[in-house]
Amino acid sequence: MGDDEIVVAVDGSIPSLAAARWAAVEAGQRGLPLRLVHACVRAPTPYPRTRDEQVAVFHALSDHGRTWLREAQGLVERTCPGLDVRQDLRVGQAVAVVLAAARRAVLVVTGARGLGGFDGLAVGSVASGLAHHAPCPVVIVRDDRFPVADEPVVVGVDGSAAGAAALAFAVGEAVLHGVDLEVVHTWSPVAFPDMWAVQPLDADLAALAAREEGLLRRLVEPHRAAHPGLTVRTVVVRDRPVRALLDRAAGARLLVVGGRGRHAHPGVGLGSTSASLTHVSPGPLAVVRAAPVPDNENPIGREHEGDGLQRTEES
Repeated sequence: MGDDEIVVAVDGSIPSLAAARWAAVEAGQRGLPLRLVHACVRAPTPYPRTRDEQVAVFHALSDHGRTWLREAQGLVERTCPGLDVRQDLRVGQAVAVVLAAARRAVLVVTGARGLGGFDGLAVGSVASGLAHHAPCPVVIVRDDRFPVADEPVVVGVDGSAAGAAALAFAVGEAVLHGVDLEVVHTWSPVAFPDMWAVQPLDADLAALAAREEGLLRRLVEPHRAAHPGLTVRTVVVRDRPVRALLDRAAGARLLVVGGRGRHAHPGVGLGSTSASLTHVSPGPLAVVRAAPVPDNENPIGREHEGDGLQRTEES
């Protein structure tokens, strides 16, 4: 496989077809091939009991998989004619199969829930597993609504390495689709740099808000300079990150967050904000991860160390 392609998980469900359609538009805009991946899960033992039954079940599952891949390819080709589309049928558990297929992909796209889900389920195990473990950005698509032309890309930032990666990805998406970018940063007078801490009751909240606005300006300014034609709106709000981002996600073509932020524990797949948004984001959600940066190598972290300000837990 080449290094530059977009991978989409396909299982015949309506959300997976919506994901394939979303991925087709993205691949077409980027000029990249699209790989449709279906995982053919082995039947559990001790069923089927005989070798002949095992072969029959395997062929039936493979036939279903090929049918779903053809259906997805037909939809993709109608959505973006001329797109380079590749079908990939593999045997194994879905998350492991898609992760293996996407080892060198630039983006993974999946439906919010697949055939194994049930009514009312916000996010399925495959979407959650990919968001937790994929090394590249993962986009979770909830429905087949096409974005309106003027809908912006919205991104949450917090000064972490993952937040910086999320911001860079969001800038690229906004430039690619010719839309505005809205950058959201939240803060609170409650923080936990080493342990829970609370600002004194007479703390100057206006001064704290001004410092947070300065932080956001420093994060955004290099991207503004690099893309002078991009309209960037910044929002600094005293609020919890999930609530603040949801307030702006309803009118966005894409919501972008970092995989885990400054206060996430090492080794944790997702931070609390990104994990929560996989369940409640109303539209497409991109989860972007980056290698963690130690505080002693992060100038933003050093500047705010011990100042009692809470960053968003992840972008």
